[in-house]
Amino acid sequence: MKLTTDLFLVTYPKDYLWLEYLFKSILRYVKGFRRLVIVTENQDRPPFEQLEWYGPPNWFTQTCRNYRNTDYPGYTGQAVEKLRAWHYTDADRIFILDSDLVFTRPVDLETDPRANVQKPIIVNRPWEEAGEAVCWHPSTVELLGNAPFETMCCHPFIFPGWLLHRLWEVLGGEAKLLKDPPRDARGVPTISDFNVMGNYGLKFPEAFTTYYHKDETIPQNFIHQFWSHHTVDHPEVQAQLKSMGFIEP
Repeated sequence: MKLTTDLFLVTYPKDYLWLEYLFKSILRYVKGFRRLVIVTENQDRPPFEQLEWYGPPNWFTQTCRNYRNTDYPGYTGQAVEKLRAWHYTDADRIFILDSDLVFTRPVDLETDPRANVQKPIIVNRPWEEAGEAVCWHPSTVELLGNAPFETMCCHPFIFPGWLLHRLWEVLGGEAKLLKDPPRDARGVPTISDFNVMGNYGLKFPEAFTTYYHKDETIPQNFIHQFWSHHTVDHPEVQAQLKSMGFIEP
């Protein structure tokens, strides 16, 4: 059965400069998706307008509530909207992006083994091997009751729409995620979206393909993540983008 796949991105102005390279890489390399759905806060100018660059007709922006300058910081807000991705798209598979990504090789999402849209891949590792990412363990357990693995090891993150919709209901929707979210040691609301999605997905082994993060048989990846705490003009980032062919020498 042919499945529809939508690319899904939650972004905000501080990260818009990354989008030039994400968008270039999608246009250069990616096939097999229906559309790109971008979500921004109501208070923000849409990225295409701010960048003065317009994508294909099947790339469009929707808006969500404002999070910045509220009790729910931007990071928590974007996590909530990723968990609510099913609200913005009816695709069979939702490929959730971050702003600081680029695709690094040609990929047809309908056929590529690393995408594996029939049974998307969840790469996981025990929390004791997660390094600093172990900080996400308590909040993930609080939301799910059980979270045996760290599942935010690496992109891509592709999930069935039905699973995200069901997860939203299991988590209690806005009543839980926005009125009574987990909080870190400082009392700041904190949600690790991909750990919550991944650990919930592991409850459905028939729907996913799982790999231990050190398994050498994981199919070749097609996506690279920069760290957005480095700015786009950081020398290391610029050098990498040039080596990938996204900046002229």
